[in-house]
Parts: sequence; structure tokens; C-alpha cells
Amino acid sequence: MLYALTLAGFVFLFVTFFHFFYERLTSPANNHADELELYTNKRMDLYVSLFLSGLLFLWLYDYFPANIYSVTILVISIPTLIFSMWNIIADKISSSKLVFWWREQRDQKDWVKFGERVGLDVIVGTLMAVIFLQWLHEYPFLSNPEDASMDFAMQINQCDEGVTCSFPGKDKKRVPPNIVLLNIDDETYDKWGKPLLTPRKYLKQLIESVANDGARLIVVDVFLSQKTPTDGGLGYSDDELHLDDQELGNYLARYGQRSCGDKECPPIVLIRNSKPKNTKSDYFGVDEWPVSEMRPSFLDEIMKPSSPTSLIQWASPVFWISQFDGHLRRWWLWRPVCENGKPKFIPSVELLVASLASREDKDYKTALTELDHISSKEIDRDFVEQTSCPPTYEPKPLPKSIFLGDGNLEIKRDELRGGGVSQRIMFVMPWRGQSSRVIRVPAKFGSEDRYLTILPAYHYLKGSILSPISYIKDSVVIIGNSHYDTTDRHETPLGGMPGMLVLANGIYSLFLNGGQIESLGLKKAVAEFLLLLIFGLGVALINLASSPKIAPDWWRKRFGYWPAMFIVTGIIGGFLIFSSSRILRGGVWPWNEGGVWVDFSLPLVAIFFHHIVTRFHDLGKTVKEATTNELEAIARETDVREMATKMEKEKLVCQDELHKCKQDNTQLLLELQKSSKLRKE
Repeated sequence: MLYALTLAGFVFLFVTFFHFFYERLTSPANNHADELELYTNKRMDLYVSLFLSGLLFLWLYDYFPANIYSVTILVISIPTLIFSMWNIIADKISSSKLVFWWREQRDQKDWVKFGERVGLDVIVGTLMAVIFLQWLHEYPFLSNPEDASMDFAMQINQCDEGVTCSFPGKDKKRVPPNIVLLNIDDETYDKWGKPLLTPRKYLKQLIESVANDGARLIVVDVFLSQKTPTDGGLGYSDDELHLDDQELGNYLARYGQRSCGDKECPPIVLIRNSKPKNTKSDYFGVDEWPVSEMRPSFLDEIMKPSSPTSLIQWASPVFWISQFDGHLRRWWLWRPVCENGKPKFIPSVELLVASLASREDKDYKTALTELDHISSKEIDRDFVEQTSCPPTYEPKPLPKSIFLGDGNLEIKRDELRGGGVSQRIMFVMPWRGQSSRVIRVPAKFGSEDRYLTILPAYHYLKGSILSPISYIKDSVVIIGNSHYDTTDRHETPLGGMPGMLVLANGIYSLFLNGGQIESLGLKKAVAEFLLLLIFGLGVALINLASSPKIAPDWWRKRFGYWPAMFIVTGIIGGFLIFSSSRILRGGVWPWNEGGVWVDFSLPLVAIFFHHIVTRFHDLGKTVKEATTNELEAIARETDVREMATKMEKEKLVCQDELHKCKQDNTQLLLELQKSSKLRKE
């Protein structure tokens, strides 16, 4: 609720500033305005000045130290200075010939006013998108609505068993491999005796069987930091390893010298966790990452330290969790860690797998050498070359784009942090619950067919699955838990899913988007402009249709402005979500390759608020004009009454004078008669 109120307040303040800014520049200058316009201009000047002053205060607060005296001086002087300068600039612009001509055109031609509304909608939406992408994408209260919109788009694009989801326009070099999940499900967990830790002997059997069946790559999504308990009368000392741990360690120690069938063994990716710290390091919106110390594994006692080109590699399985709703949405492509007292970057599982699987020639040593060079030399050499581990690390932008594999995966020049759209995982595979049967989810990437296959681990080891090699061969195999006692379960935009499926979706996302979802670029700008134009046209048409000059009485009585506005906003909003999901998926010209997300939620909120502000401003103008007209009418009525009273008085005076004249006339006639009689006598 607090996030929603903060977001609404921010967008409303920005939209109000934009509206007053434009209205002030296109209104008559103060020296040419009447009393009402002058009063309105002063109020707009005050708001614009305070808004600009607030932005300047925030900038000064971030970059310069301040005390109570300097703050007091700034609070008094800056708004006054900005208010004076803004008045001069606004009057100069509003009194120009161009603005005067524009006001005449707008007042005389309805289509010009309609075009103005559409243009302002597109401008305010575009400004909101640019501000969000450039400066505010790390603030959760602004990014959460965009996350919710993208979640809905991913739900539209998701795949499911028996239904082939299509991602057209994908280049063959960017098609992900087949992925197999060896699922330690409820039945497997029960058959293995509900152990506290995943039995190491069964892990060894799974790895060996998968390698012999021709897997392209093996990921063990099970933490191997804890030893198998040796108590219970087995006679082990505290320094000794359990027989199962020893068996797994010995197999992995000699893995590089083994042959898997008649081929070279595939690489194995193990996950390593870190010691927890008292910080919300896994939450979105952190400016500095905690540099966690990597937890040792019992395998360290058996295996020699792995070289950068060893077939067995360690990777980080950590993702970003949204503080807003606890959903996993973003990845850490590289994570800063402390190992043996030295800082280093460890790649994520999905990055390491995608880098290896993208090489068609299967030259894994070259791929691992390139990735090690990037981790140690290109991300941040200053951090890696420190002699001791700092407590935190502030991410820096990549100095240049990084290409992995055969150059098919590009990690663009951007900040390596969890904020922003570019680090989002594009989830396409949901979790449909437990099943003891083989589950295959088909997907089509361009012209290539790929499958996500889920095999129950118990039945795979037992040999009760028909033709298991057909599933395993040339596939990336992820071994993980989904049973009812596992803690490796996460909430995602597609619902809850085990960690191994999160890794699979991360691998798909890297291939689908060529590295990252595009957050900037010409194609994104074109899509953003077109969708905002469509929304602006729809809302402006409603505004035009609700005008008393055009709208019939039945329209105004049954619908009116606001009901029609909400209906059209809902319809167009649904259309924009569907369009954004298609553009993100690909196959729509000119966004054939996909991987482009159109930020529409905040721009649409800004456009909607802009219409609210404009509507209330227009209503305020109408009320003030009506009040002024009423006062003028009252004044005219008073003048008429005074004039009528004066005329009545003059009429009475005239009547009195007329009556006197009549009396004088009568008296004169009487005197004439008397005079005539006297003459006769």
C-alpha cells in the first residue's frame, strides 16, 4: 500500500509539473493577462519553482555535504531565485509571436486542440519512460508496477505440457539446448528413506549415469558444503568422511581422467553457497553488495583446487528476491565473493552453462578460459586485485559489452546489479507439481524444436524409463530437489517452482534475449512511441467525444467522460499488455528476434494522471470563467437596476413638471377667460 501511494504521489507531482510548465508557457504573459489569468499564472509559477527547487535540493544533498545554516540559506534563496528567473523566462516565451499564433490556432480549430492533446500524452509518457529507465529503475516503488506488467506478459508467453509455445525469429546460434531435470521428487525422497541431506551415493550414481548417457553438461543443484552425518554407531571419527561422501569425492577427483562411454566426459557445474550475513543482500534495491565468504565443501578435502579450465566448475546459484512481494525475478550474472581471504567474482550457474552450451564446437576449455579472463580482468580489476576482502562492493558499469561462447551471447554495457529490466529473467517454463511420470514441455525457437524434460530420479536410476538416452543425449541435465521437505523452492512470476527449474529458466532467458532483455535502443524507442501514441489517441478521442459540441445527450447521460475513460483505458491497457508480450517473445516486425520490453505501465499511469490534471484544470478554468461571468452579470444587473431607478426618478420629476405645467396652463386659461370677460364688459 505504501509503495502504491508513493508511486501515485510521485507520478502525480511529475505530471502536474509538466502540465503547469506547458500551460504557463502557452498562456498570455503576465503583462497581457487579465486578473483571472494573472492569478492562475502566479500559482503555476509557484508550483514549477518549488518542483525545480526540490529537484535541485535532492541533487545537492547527494553530492555536497550540508549543515543547518547552509540548508536554511538554500531553502530561502534557491526557490526565490528560481521563481524570479522562471517568471522572466516564461513571460518571454509566452509573449512570443510563435506562442501567440499557436494560441490562436488552438482556440479556433478543434483538430489542432485534439492533436495537442495527443502530442502532450505521448510526450509525458515518453518522459516518464526515459526518467524511469535512466535514473529511477532501481527504486522499488517505481519498478514494482513494471515488474507486475512484465509478469503478466510472461504468463501469456509461458509454455505448457502438450502445447508448443513458439518464439519465432530466433537465430540458430541463439537457440537454447534441450534441458532435462532429474527430479528428486516425493517418491524418490521416500524411496531413499527421507534423508536429512541428499544421499551422496545417489548423486554419484546420477552423475555417472547421466555422463555415460551422453549429456552435454551436468548441473548439480545440491549444496555440498555439509558432510553426511557419521554418528549412529558406524565407527567414523570426526575427521573421517562418510563412505558416501568419500565415494562421490573420489569419483569427481578422477573425473577429468575418465571416459564416459566412448566420448569425453561433459563438464560438471557444482553450486557453492556462502556464509549468511545480517543484511538484505538478496533484496532488490541495494546500492552495495555484501562480499560474502564462500562456505567450504567436504569435496575440498579430496579434490585439488579446480583450475579455470577444469571439467568441474563452481558457480553461484543466488538470485535477487523482490522486497515487494518476495518473488524471484532477477539474476546476479557475476557475484562478488571472498574465497581464501581474496576477493573474486564467481559466475552464476545460468551464465556458466550458457557460455559452455553455446559453443557448437564443444571447445569447453576455450569457453572457460574466456569466462575466467572476463571474471578476473574485465569486470572490475580494482576489486579483484585487492589484497583483502572488503565488507561490501559497489557495482560498476561494464566498460564494454562482453561476448560469450561463439559470440552469440552479449552482456551489454550496463550495471551488473539487480536493478533494471535488463537483469530480469524471462520465465517461460512453469512448474506443474509432482509427477512420477516423464513430463515433456515442447517449445519452438525459430525453426528449431526444443524440449524441457522432467525425469523422476528414482525411476531413472532404477531403469524403468524407456529409452532414457533419447532424453539425456546432448542435453543440459540439472539434478535437483522438489520433494516436500526441500527448502529449494521459490516464488516466481509463473508461480512456485524448485530451484532447478529457476536455473533452467535462467538458461532459456540468456539464450532467448542474447544475454539481456533490451532496456534501451532504437527498436525499443519505436515500440514505446507507437504504443503510447495508440493510448494517447484513444484517450484523446474519448475526451473529444465527450465534448458538449460533439457528444449527443444520450452519450453524456449514459457514459460521460470518466466511465468512458476507464472503459477505454482497460481495453487499450489489455491490448498494450498483449502487444508487449508479443514484442518480448519475438516474431513481430521489426522486433523479430524479441528480447525487447516496452515499459508501458508507468507511462500509461502518467498519461492517465495527465488527463486527470488537465480535466480538473479545465474544469477549474470553466468554474472560474463561470464565476467571473456570474459576477459580471450581477454587476450588469445592478447597473441596470440603478439605471432603471434613475430613470424612474427622472420620470417622476418629469411627471411633476408636466403636472405643474398643466396647472400653469389651466391657471393661464382661467386668467385669459377672466380677461376676456372684462373686455366684453
